[in-house]
Amino acid sequence: MKFLIAVSLLVAALFISFPGDARSRKTPTEDEIRRTLQTVTRQEKALRREVNDLQVELNKVKTRKHAEQKKSTANTLARPGALEEDIDLDHAPYGYFGALRFRHGITITTSPLLGLKSAFNASDLLYEYPSMNEDLLLLRQRQYFELHLLEVGDTLDNRAIVVLSGALEGQIIHRRDFDHRTRGDVNLTTAELDIMPMFSTWANGLIVLDYDDSPPATGSRVTNARIYLSRGFLTIGNLAVSPLYFTLGQMYVPFGKYGSAMLTTPLTKSLARIEARAAVLGYYHQGFYTSVYGFQGSKTSGSDHVFRQGGLNSGYQNGGFDIGAGYVTNIADSEGMQDNGIPPFVTTFLPENIRRDVLTQFGGFGETPSGNNLQHSVPALNGHMEFSHGPLGVLLEYITAVRSFAPQDVTFNGAGAFIRVMHAEIDFTTHYHNKPILFGFAYGQTWQALAFNLPKNSYSFVISTSIWKNTMAGIEFRHDVNYGRTALASTTGSSLPVPPANIGGHRNMITLQFGAYF
Repeated sequence: MKFLIAVSLLVAALFISFPGDARSRKTPTEDEIRRTLQTVTRQEKALRREVNDLQVELNKVKTRKHAEQKKSTANTLARPGALEEDIDLDHAPYGYFGALRFRHGITITTSPLLGLKSAFNASDLLYEYPSMNEDLLLLRQRQYFELHLLEVGDTLDNRAIVVLSGALEGQIIHRRDFDHRTRGDVNLTTAELDIMPMFSTWANGLIVLDYDDSPPATGSRVTNARIYLSRGFLTIGNLAVSPLYFTLGQMYVPFGKYGSAMLTTPLTKSLARIEARAAVLGYYHQGFYTSVYGFQGSKTSGSDHVFRQGGLNSGYQNGGFDIGAGYVTNIADSEGMQDNGIPPFVTTFLPENIRRDVLTQFGGFGETPSGNNLQHSVPALNGHMEFSHGPLGVLLEYITAVRSFAPQDVTFNGAGAFIRVMHAEIDFTTHYHNKPILFGFAYGQTWQALAFNLPKNSYSFVISTSIWKNTMAGIEFRHDVNYGRTALASTTGSSLPVPPANIGGHRNMITLQFGAYF
């Protein structure tokens, strides 16, 4: 470029020095040419110095502009309500990747809503939100997001915004069961899509689509991989205006916490979590939360009302500390009591290919004819506490029935079963070569829950890490101790015993899991 400039100047100087038609002027002398070249050389050097000075000034302007942009972004993130603290501006050429982009027309996005990037281990994604009190968590998320929109002169009342998240998780399992038989499996355990529409400043919802990984009664489970609605609800509320909110839809009712870093399901969740189509009226203010809820329930006996079952949930949450308690009118509505995982029927074929399903064992109240025709409801209480400080996390939960089941419904050692369950867990997180590593140990115990296909004691140890962005790999060892061989359980009038092959002994299971999240 500089050579071309010099040549251009030389040509221009020659034309200036020798005006007129070339044919009409005399040939320049050697001294004239030498003086002209010296003049052009001086002009070229002066121009080069000027170009260098301009380049220096341009670099200074770029540096000053970048510093001001970085300072402005840091000030924006320092405001109250900022959701993302780990910002890498060096890899963000367009500045703060926050609420301003929604003002420019973004209406569909992946989580997290704000910040340049998600956490390396995907812990801040929508999929990773706890499924209990989920409506309140999403309502608070929307409130924080609305504050950021207002800062850039936008609002959710201008247009709806949809947040997408999801996961794929696979497991390889090897276990030696209570009956001393060795079994193994390879399974896609999770294929989930989460959709959170924020309709306006007063309405948001959640749609969770999952797939069924369980095997059908006959044939391959690959042919049974149906997609279904796991959860779907609408929440009306605005915590910036009122502490009250209302939720209607299909959800896990707010009874229990069921938090765990284990790869397998804790006993509390296996036994007591309740999914229903319910209505929830909630209250939240400065960390204190309370909700009352009602739903139809599965119990077929007794009077019929709009809300035949319901409960109350209350607690306090501040940072890494959460403590709460809850009450539900009938624990028999839980997923683990409606379906305990035992196939209740044996299928035989009579002459002329007539199919006959013979009820041989208790598969849960919902899997047994007239199983929900209970003598009476069984209320239950829940207490939970979660605490995290630095790398350490502690989880405690206890659930107990308020009264025993009627002997006609569920027995344990000849009397109505009085069911309880607990879970205790301690987790420690560290880093190795900038990769997060979690070590966790959990202990669970049940009382008189033999009829629901749960062990007496459970010990679990897990190690998990995020090798790559938005992934998780982990391995867990679990040791379950069953009820003793002298323990007896029966259901529905003592006509359906628990299989004796599953009484006594212990089970060892190794689970290897890999997941990817967005």
